[in-house]
Amino acid sequence: MSRQIRTWHEHDTDEEPPRRWDVHINGKAVPGGYIIQKSDDAFEIHYPHLEPKTFASLDEAKRRIELAPPIMRGDLAVAHPVADDDTELLSAEEAGELLGASRYRINAMVANGVLAGKRSGGKTFVSRESVEARIAHQEPVGPIGKFAHTFICYYPDSGATPWIMAEVDPHDSCQLDDAKRFLQSIADGEIPGQADAFDYRRAMALRAKARREHGETADFTDPIPIKELIARFQPPTCTDSHLTPMQA
Repeated sequence: MSRQIRTWHEHDTDEEPPRRWDVHINGKAVPGGYIIQKSDDAFEIHYPHLEPKTFASLDEAKRRIELAPPIMRGDLAVAHPVADDDTELLSAEEAGELLGASRYRINAMVANGVLAGKRSGGKTFVSRESVEARIAHQEPVGPIGKFAHTFICYYPDSGATPWIMAEVDPHDSCQLDDAKRFLQSIADGEIPGQADAFDYRRAMALRAKARREHGETADFTDPIPIKELIARFQPPTCTDSHLTPMQA
């Protein structure tokens, strides 16, 4: 990825405050990237992949955006384009499910030639044949160990704290089926409350935030095995789970 240089352009307006500064990267405006002044000491940032946040000065707000991760180019390279129009193609999301990788990782694998693919309409498509060849070689392409796990965060009171967090090994088909059945039961109204699915990093960030707000001894922040959560509402089908609760 080429170097990304950020510059600032105050938004032209004939009205009084709020003032607004748009961020440009390499001379091009970033859609959804700007700072808006809410008051004399409140500058709110808006930027792709960042939560809106308010800073006390314009310099602080600019610095936060300047430290944000680079934005991927829209014209992602394809090192090995598919040669045949009849080649069966998968979306980046479908390829990611088969390989246990995020769509961002799939984009990178297409760009560096690990997978054959094409770009169309701003989206990445991957040759099924190259995905299956990758699987056959059994080369790890996604997160491994604890980082590969999925976490189900169940809110008995529809979004209120505390919650129950359960850990799922996506490579254990029995656990995965039970987790899907549990989520479907919530969607169908058979189990009250609501639930979200998180990857390892998001789950640990949520856990850390809860510990800051409720103390290190807050029991609900520690994930439990998915079979223990499901057993509270319906008989689990998993009979041979190897998961143990995470250590604090």
